[in-house]
Amino acid sequence: MESLLNKVLSIIKPSPEEDKFMENVSNKLIENIRSFLKNIDAEPLIVGSFAKKTHLKNTDIDIFIRYSKNYNREFIEKNTIEIGKNILEKYELKYAEHPYIHGFYSGIEFDIVPCYKIEDPGKIMTAVDRTPFHTEYVLKNLKESQRDEVRLLKQFAKGIGIYGAESKVNGLSGYLVELLIIKYGTFIDTLKNVSKWKSKTILFLDKKPINDYDNPLIFIDPVDEKRNVASALSKENYSLFVIASREFLKYGNIKFFFPKEPEGDVENIIKERNSNIIHVSIKRPNVVDDILYSQVRKFANAMFNILKDFNPTRMSYYVDDDRIHLIIELLILRLPDVEKHRGPPIYDQNSEKFIEKWRNRSLSGPYIEDMFLYADIKRKYKEPKEIIENYLKDHSVGKDIDKFKDTIKVEYTIENIDKKELLKFILNKFPWEI
Repeated sequence: MESLLNKVLSIIKPSPEEDKFMENVSNKLIENIRSFLKNIDAEPLIVGSFAKKTHLKNTDIDIFIRYSKNYNREFIEKNTIEIGKNILEKYELKYAEHPYIHGFYSGIEFDIVPCYKIEDPGKIMTAVDRTPFHTEYVLKNLKESQRDEVRLLKQFAKGIGIYGAESKVNGLSGYLVELLIIKYGTFIDTLKNVSKWKSKTILFLDKKPINDYDNPLIFIDPVDEKRNVASALSKENYSLFVIASREFLKYGNIKFFFPKEPEGDVENIIKERNSNIIHVSIKRPNVVDDILYSQVRKFANAMFNILKDFNPTRMSYYVDDDRIHLIIELLILRLPDVEKHRGPPIYDQNSEKFIEKWRNRSLSGPYIEDMFLYADIKRKYKEPKEIIENYLKDHSVGKDIDKFKDTIKVEYTIENIDKKELLKFILNKFPWEI
C-alpha cells in the first residue's frame, strides 16, 4: 500500500521548484495588487490550498482582497474586477455569491475575490468572509506530515468523482478534506473511519454541534459552530465515499485515484439489454453553475417521475455549452391504449360523482378493488414525448430552464448523445471498476 500511495504522490504533488516558482509569482501579484490599493482600506492575501500547502499540481491560486466594512458591496466588487482587468491576462468574470475575476499571471491561473475584513467568522457579510479564517485554522492545526495525506484524500475524492462542494458535484470541499485529515490523522485512517460510517455521521474538532442538520454528514466548522462544512455533500456521494473507502482498503488500486475512461461497444450493450434509451434535451440557460445544476436536477427528477408508467430503470444528465441532456432508460416505450384510472374510496363523498362520470364513458367499469372505485379508460398520452410536452405546459422545471421550454427535444435514438456519457450511463459501474 505504501508504494502505491508514494506513486500517487509522485504524480499529484508539485515539485519544490514548481512551488518556489508559484510562490514568487504569487508574491509579485500581491505587490502589484497593493499598488492599486494605496488609497483604499484593503489588503490582499493568499488563501485556499496553496496558502495551506495542500494543493495539487496545476492548481489555481486564490487571492482575496479584504476590504474594510465601511465599503459597500458594489464598490468592493467593482474595484476588485477593475484591478483584475489591469493585472491579469486572458481574464474572465465569474460568479459565486458575487462576481470575481479569473485569469493568468506569468502563466499561472489566479482567482481574485473580494471579501470583507471581519473579526467574528460567525458574523459574515458575504459567504467568502470566513475563508481567511479557514486558511488560518488549517495552517495552525494541520501538521507538516499531514499535507501529503490531504493531497491523497483530495485525489481519491477526485478519482471517485466526489471532489468539490459546488452544485455541479455536491461533494467534498477542499476544506472538508483538510478537516477530515486533522480529525483522523492520515489518509488510510480516514478511510478506515469512513468505511464504518452509518446513515448519519456527526463530527467535530473544537466545538460540539449546537444545531441538528438534515445531512448524512455533519462536520461542525471549527471557526463557526453554527455551520456544517459538509452541507453540500449529497446522500449519493456520501454513500459512494463509504463504499469506495471499504473497497480501497480491500483492493487498493491506482484506479481509485485515476479511473480509466469507459470503453465498450455501446450499441451492442444496449441491444443485449433489450431496453429503450430516450434522449431529452433543452437549451442551456446562461446562468452560473451553482444556479444551473440545482435546476438541472429539478428538471431531471421531474422528467423521470412523469415517465414512471414506462418503467424507467435509471437516468443520468450532463450539460454541454449549448444544451442540458438527459439520458433515460425505459423498459416500455409505448403504453397501451387502455389506462386503469383509480377513483375515490367507496365511502368518499365523491364516489357517486365518479360513477356517474365514467358509467357510459369508460372502456369498462366503474368497478371496485380493495374499497376503491376504478374505471378502465382510453389513454390520452401513450408516448414519452407526448407526456413530457403536455407536462411542460403547466409545470415549472426550474426558473431559468422554464424560459426555454419551446426548445425541448425528445428523441428515441442515441444518435445525438455524447458517446462517453452514454457509455458511462449504460455501464453504470463504480469509477474504479471501469
